[in-house]
This record gives sequence, structure tokens and C-alpha cells, in this order.
Amino acid sequence: DASIALGQTVTWSGKQGIVRYIGEVKFASGEWIGLELMEAAGMHDGNVLGVAYFECAPKHGAFAPAAQVQGIEGCSEAPAVVAPDPQLDTDPAATISRNTAAAL
Repeated sequence: DASIALGQTVTWSGKQGIVRYIGEVKFASGEWIGLELMEAAGMHDGNVLGVAYFECAPKHGAFAPAAQVQGIEGCSEAPAVVAPDPQLDTDPAATISRNTAAAL
């Protein structure tokens, strides 16, 4: 299966990047993949012709037709970073430490 997922590390035209957008775009027909390239080898920052498709550093964004993007073997979706929910923390010591650190 050659499916591509958001957050997946891929290659396109000899460049490595992370998939930040999948879908239709206003500037061309068909399905496109928005990439955040690892190096400043792109053309934009995720905004194309005034439409914000995703965010990345300037010159790190690129779009490619889905057929031109290949997943990297052994690399799947990048792990999501989720901040702990302080409402769910039942350890009073952790709450005190967190509140003390926030006050510093």
C-alpha cells in the first residue's frame, strides 16, 4: 500500500520532508501533497497565492502531485506532542511542583 499520511516522512524529487497537507488546492487540479522540507529547498511557507494550506519556515514549503511522493521505509507518522492535561493529574505533589514552576 503506497498511501501517504499527514505527519509521514517522505521523499520528493530527491528531497526529504514531512507531509503537512493532503488534498485539493486552488492553484491546480487533482490531489496534492503539501510538504515541509527538511532544508530550505522549497518555494513558500505553506501559503500559496494567499491561501494558507499549512505552516512551515520560509522556503521550506513545497507542493507535489501525490503520485510523485514516496514514503520512506521504516518511517511512518511523526509522533504527536500532547501536553499533559492538568485537570487529569491526581498527584497533589505534581500539581504543587507545576504551580511553583509556573510562578518562577
